Amino acid sequence: MANNLATAAQIEHAPHPIQFRLPKPHRGGHRPDVDPWFGLNRSAWNALILPTDQNGNKPPVKSICIKKRGAARGLRLVIWDSAKAYFDKLTAEQCGQEKEAA
Repeated sequence: MANNLATAAQIEHAPHPIQFRLPKPHRGGHRPDVDPWFGLNRSAWNALILPTDQNGNKPPVKSICIKKRGAARGLRLVIWDSAKAYFDKLTAEQCGQEKEAA
């Protein structure tokens, strides 16, 4: 029988989406859903993709909204490459600070 376990190399080079949907909103009673790539819930993503006073009305992660003309709501998609670049930048900044403190 073949071994179905993924190796670290396979995981590292696993395909990722071009964009992905926000996790479902928290309805109470159980743990909120998180996205499978970065592990963030919907409210955390909203803080990163929507213009707010905290981010100077310039969200650090790009997203798009798809909605029909005249619709009040639409489908919000997070751009994967933008999210990855944001977290890579955070990692580099925080790892650099740790090295300087040591």
